[in-house]
Amino acid sequence: MGKHNDKYGRTLQQIYYLTRDKNRLDAAIDAYQKAAGFFMKGEMPSHSAESYWLIAQLQGQKGENLVASQNYEFASQAYTCAAKNLPQLKDFYNDYSLYMQAWSHIEQAKHSHSIGEYDNSRQQYSKAAKLHELTDSWSYLVPNYLAWASMEEAESLSRSENTQKAKEAFQKAREHFTKAETSIKQKITEIISAEEKELVQRLLQASDLRRRFCRARILIEEARLLDRGGKYLQSSKSYREASQKLEPLIGNVESETESKELELLTTLCWAWEKMAIGEETTSSETYLEAARLFEQAKEY
Repeated sequence: MGKHNDKYGRTLQQIYYLTRDKNRLDAAIDAYQKAAGFFMKGEMPSHSAESYWLIAQLQGQKGENLVASQNYEFASQAYTCAAKNLPQLKDFYNDYSLYMQAWSHIEQAKHSHSIGEYDNSRQQYSKAAKLHELTDSWSYLVPNYLAWASMEEAESLSRSENTQKAKEAFQKAREHFTKAETSIKQKITEIISAEEKELVQRLLQASDLRRRFCRARILIEEARLLDRGGKYLQSSKSYREASQKLEPLIGNVESETESKELELLTTLCWAWEKMAIGEETTSSETYLEAARLFEQAKEY
């Protein structure tokens, strides 16, 4: 019954990827939950761990980060149980247990980011990096999660109006993402598992998108500094360039939440650009255009 529900869940998952029918996604999660229960009854904890892992991945795609985090914890516990039951595979399963713990922290980091708790998000990504470092199979991903931690630190500095330090932190994060891409590209040729290779490809794409995002954020922080210095024309140019760099990213991110966040920031950049031009030219029409864009930003 466990294997039957697992196969059914995978079929529903593939149908979801083809149709984007969210009902299929919910049905797949339900099938995996049943599979996990049957595998535990059959004293097959490693199979149960895989089911919890799949559940967590799908819940993460739905944006249900805290529930996903909990299921990664269940997967970690099941792998620990498998390590005790099969001493000859202890190191193998313990590695997976640590990896699941790391993903639990990653989902918590995503949740903290979504509610604006950037310092906590940074801490969670740092914990994920440390756990990856303890594994044999996934230590090459440490630079990736250190980059995410740096980016959250930069977000926190930006929101607290510490503009110069925020700019420097985004530059640091961008450098980390460049190192992460190099590390992942070196490892990807060695990966045999199709599922892991797919995950790493997604991480590589996300790393590239965030590196480009950091470049746009550097431009925004520069624009703010120029604005404070009364250099409105230069400020407007930096905001415009930031908008142009953000717009291509919107359609490439995985989650709807991230897409909305990018749409908001892009719209705000266009509005800030108009405001800076208004300050330079004292044009009422430009201020009205800025007001329209700020009204549009409220939708996001």
